[in-house]
Amino acid sequence: MFLIDTGSPVSLLTKLYKCNTVPRPGYSFTGRNSGLVKLYGGKIEPLTIDNETFQHEFFVADAQSNVLGNDFLIKYGGVVDYKNDTLNIVQLTINLCSSAT
Repeated sequence: MFLIDTGSPVSLLTKLYKCNTVPRPGYSFTGRNSGLVKLYGGKIEPLTIDNETFQHEFFVADAQSNVLGNDFLIKYGGVVDYKNDTLNIVQLTINLCSSAT
């Protein structure tokens, strides 16, 4: 499961996918709750959504959830339709679970 975060410049995988055991010095950023998020490096992973596979470089981080950021949305032309709670990407329309109720 992924959180779609249009405010995140990069896409993240949780540290379960850790490619290194030590955070990369100088590689961190401030997360959504103002906490420092450590990055462990990049990892190219396939992401399959409704039989469509997307190859993308994710940053592995001390994040609480996997994140699809603006880098992914821009690369694949993803558009979040807030009114209909969907993500439109390529020829797909994906229903989203909104945390705003």
